[in-house]
Amino acid sequence: KASEPPKYKGNKGSDITLEQWLQKMGLWFRVQNITTDNDKITLALMYLEGGAHDYVEDYVETASNGGTLGSWTNFVNRLKAGYRQLAPEKTAQTSLE
Repeated sequence: KASEPPKYKGNKGSDITLEQWLQKMGLWFRVQNITTDNDKITLALMYLEGGAHDYVEDYVETASNGGTLGSWTNFVNRLKAGYRQLAPEKTAQTSLE
């Protein structure tokens, strides 16, 4: 059994980047045999906290009310629009310094 993925709180509140979190979620979905977009989004919402959770509040409301959540790709793109590292090489250099 695979361990649960980490929580993601946003760029300032998490120990990992959004890209790393998405990779871990993708691996976890595979191990758990989670294949539908609706299930992926619902489970991902459970692993978002703080600002990242608030950023997708409309998804949380829809999921809580049993609504259809759309595609995983659109959900990921929404998160990336708000939390993608704009210059990862600069962030890495700043961390090293």
